Amino acid sequence: MAGPDFPTKEEVDKASLEQLAYWFRFSLASTAEEQKSLARVVQRLRKSGGIAESGDLIPELSAKVGFGGVPETPPSRKR
Repeated sequence: MAGPDFPTKEEVDKASLEQLAYWFRFSLASTAEEQKSLARVVQRLRKSGGIAESGDLIPELSAKVGFGGVPETPPSRKR
């Protein structure tokens, strides 16, 4: 996987909107478990209004997490 480690369900449930956006933008799900995790991220983003009708992040979140690579300071994961 090229992006960040996949979060646990608990991490997704506690994550900030910015952290969810970071996982959404930079995670590449390659296993069934990773796909479940990413689906939960998308579900939370949709519920909170973080995904536009186009299916991408809303502009405010998109700008915070960056575009072509990992932002200089990725949001921290609280464990």
